[in-house]
Amino acid sequence: WAWMKIIGNELGYSKNEIHDILKYKFLLREEINDGETNEYIKSTSTLTKKEFTKLTQDVYFWANDTLNINLPND
Repeated sequence: WAWMKIIGNELGYSKNEIHDILKYKFLLREEINDGETNEYIKSTSTLTKKEFTKLTQDVYFWANDTLNINLPND
């Protein structure tokens, strides 16, 4: 949540708004049922350790490379 607060402060959003934006950006998934494609956002609480690690790495590099926001990495 510290990262959400930092990014939110830089962009003018609350940490909850940034959390939702990042979930949409990095956790949007598609599933096909009976030939119909449905989109859903995977919950962060259901991520495996490997998935969560990938998410944090993606957010870290995106914030740095795209937004020029340096996040603490500790």
